Amino acid sequence: MSQPKLILSRSIPFKIPLRFFFTAPLFGVLAAIFILWQGPLAFTTRWSPGVVAVTHLMVLGYIVMVMLGALLQVVSVLTGARLPGIKRTGLVTYLSLTAGTLLLSAGLVNDAADLIRLAIVLLALSFILFCSVVIMGLLTAQARSDAAGRMWLALISLVLTVALGIWLATGYAWDNFTVDRTLTDIHLTWGLLGWISLLVMTVAYEVVPMFQLTPAYPKVLTRWLSMSIFFGLIAWSGGILLANAFIVLLGSLVLACGLFLFALTTLWLQKQRKKKQPNVTVWFWFCAMLCLIAAIGVWVSAQFYLPLKQAPSYALMLGVLMIAGFAISVINGMLYKIIPFLCWVHLSMKVTELGVSRRHIPNIKTFINNSHAHLQLLLHLLALLLIVVAILYPELLLIPAAVFFALSNILLCWNLFAVLQVYKKSETEIIANAMA
Repeated sequence: MSQPKLILSRSIPFKIPLRFFFTAPLFGVLAAIFILWQGPLAFTTRWSPGVVAVTHLMVLGYIVMVMLGALLQVVSVLTGARLPGIKRTGLVTYLSLTAGTLLLSAGLVNDAADLIRLAIVLLALSFILFCSVVIMGLLTAQARSDAAGRMWLALISLVLTVALGIWLATGYAWDNFTVDRTLTDIHLTWGLLGWISLLVMTVAYEVVPMFQLTPAYPKVLTRWLSMSIFFGLIAWSGGILLANAFIVLLGSLVLACGLFLFALTTLWLQKQRKKKQPNVTVWFWFCAMLCLIAAIGVWVSAQFYLPLKQAPSYALMLGVLMIAGFAISVINGMLYKIIPFLCWVHLSMKVTELGVSRRHIPNIKTFINNSHAHLQLLLHLLALLLIVVAILYPELLLIPAAVFFALSNILLCWNLFAVLQVYKKSETEIIANAMA
């Protein structure tokens, strides 16, 4: 495993990203329980309170939770930035994001305006703190202007997504406040194709070659793709607001081509891997890229076949492929590499600090039980397949889909907890040897 262009000495305290990483799968379990509680009929249209609540549990509680934790870590080691007050701001960001997500979902499904108002305050606090510390860090970054530039685009997308989300939430929180619901699609698009996709690309350019032992992404791609997608989002949003179908189509084509190129390039790089033995992370990323391509295919088909675009299942299918198929698959794959890697890094720093032999650091491959990880991958794939088909047959398959998704995330929590146990045992041995 190589460590290209990383400034590991700037790594933030281990417990900060771990809070985010270990909480995310619990929100996946909570979303599954919520589906079981509400029943299949509550999830037949994208506008139902159940769908809106589960979407925010999955996006804010699962995807954004991991993305914020990962970005706090990535900004420091990738750009050499110092994040001011990271211990305090990291904790407050985590607590307010967790509480705000729970309150927002409860408020949406119960039509409780008071809960939504409190959620707005907490989520706004969380993102303001997070964006402030990351912006200050990026402004003082000492290296990797290319990576910092891509992070700026992802961060701007996050700010726009959050601003639109808060604006839309006010329509639920105050009866006399009217909000144009066409902004919902812009909010979702900037969140999924802007914030999440651009950040996945930024991370992928480093971790795919590093952890999956592939060749590097082509320089022309890393230099221009994120910017192209960002301007595609601007064009698409402008076309929606101006009701200009040509600009909407132009922006959509830029987005579709850019995301398709990223997915295809990632699959091609995986094909060039130096080592071909089974790797759960590779399979998760492979699944994510296929889902991204499938989502693009569904969108393109709908542009030429109007009945598909008007079907209630169309928006649900796109959401499932992008959220559960693309984003959560990538996150699962990343967690199996990032957490063991961070354990290894912090143990390396510990032995250097205490002057102990490096033989007390376990091989990074031993942190994960491969059989348990592959079982979790299988559960995830089964859940994803059932969720996709359940869009067409919710009464028949949504309940088993929720059960498999819950089991997948429970096992993910167990596997990650096992990694932490290996870390704690090794740390104890290192300290004991230093004191001997």
